[in-house]
Amino acid sequence: GDLILKTHTWPTHDIYSFTAGGAPWTAYEWLGEVAMAIGERSGLVGLSAILMALVAVITILMYYYACLRCGNSKAACAATATTLPIAGAIFTLRPQLLGYVFLLIALICLERFRQGHRKAIWILPPLFLVWVNTHGTFAFGMAMIGLYYVAGLFKFRFGGLSAEPWTQKDRLQLSLVFLISLLALLITPYGSELAAYPLQMSLMQQIGRAHV
Repeated sequence: GDLILKTHTWPTHDIYSFTAGGAPWTAYEWLGEVAMAIGERSGLVGLSAILMALVAVITILMYYYACLRCGNSKAACAATATTLPIAGAIFTLRPQLLGYVFLLIALICLERFRQGHRKAIWILPPLFLVWVNTHGTFAFGMAMIGLYYVAGLFKFRFGGLSAEPWTQKDRLQLSLVFLISLLALLITPYGSELAAYPLQMSLMQQIGRAHV
């Protein structure tokens, strides 16, 4: 991130490794790394401020999403409090925290769309434009759009669990937003390489996948 800020270019070769110096390399999380580098210019105070701000935003977004889903502020507060000890394990200052923020925003937009706020879903294409340049978790966001679409293809009811089918207009809008978001994934300094990274990692990087 600091290198990008100083040179105003995006790295294409490894300049950090002793054994693999000069090998082709892509900064898959370049925008997230730039954000970290900006905070680092104020030292540990700046980095701590970014971490605390991201933790606060994630917590607030989890609470808001829970409110949307259950319609009860007290239940949402209890649900958020229950998840925080688990979520605390991932509260480390890395670009993936920004990915979690974007994932929650995507879920909120999709839920608001399901509840009749049709314009909410148009936030997704610009969100994915920023997301793909920040962290590979954008793949989960695309999967969520697909899940919401499939969940509304049929009518279902089993006890308190129910599904209502999308109208034709809803299906068309979801499909259009998905396609535009897909195109947004190609707008990066590295072309389509960032969009392909999650698939590449899951299929080809066996050691990294094993550690994850």
